Order: sequence, then C-alpha cells, then structure tokens
Amino acid sequence: MAQVVRTWEQEAGREKTVDPAAAIAIAAQQDSLCQKTMQTFVEAYGAEAGNLALKLLPSGGLYIAGGIAAKNLPLMRSGDLSTPSRVKVVLPPLQSGCRCMSFSTRRWV
Repeated sequence: MAQVVRTWEQEAGREKTVDPAAAIAIAAQQDSLCQKTMQTFVEAYGAEAGNLALKLLPSGGLYIAGGIAAKNLPLMRSGDLSTPSRVKVVLPPLQSGCRCMSFSTRRWV
C-alpha cells in the first residue's frame, strides 16, 4: 500500500498510473487496516446519504450515482452504509419510507 501511495504522490501533475482508493478496496479483502479504512469510508458515505435524505425528504428513495458505490457494492450492501443514516432520529417516520439505491452510468445495479 505504501508503494502505491508513494507512486501516486510522485505522479503529481501527470497522468496517474495507480489508484490508491482502488488498491485499498482490493486489499480490504485481506488486510485488516484496509478493511477498517473501507468500513469507515462506507459509514461516512452512509451518514452523508442520510444527511441528504433529511434535507431533501425523497419520498421515492435516494439514488446514488457514480463509481464509488457501484465499485464497492458488497460493502455498500453489508449494512454499514445504512447504519449511520438510521441513527438520525429527527424524522423516523419519514426515513422509514426512504430507500437508498445505487446505479452506475454503465448499468443499473
């Protein structure tokens, strides 16, 4: 991991040949520190999705677009994504009807 980050830093201002986020996600299958990093990221992502849901009150659900969710579906589906958003107890009846869905630009997930 350290080498990936060093290479990424050395490529400042140039086209990147390595992706530290992707390397962490792949390493999370075996490395406990990478697992914790991804878990923390997914919890923060879920907390922000919960914040957005409280701001917008989307009755049809909250759609998350882009590559982050699509590339990390097993982690997003593990429950860590939705746990922080469930902690928000301001409007529980409204939240219970809000679903969170993800799609990528290439295909529905």
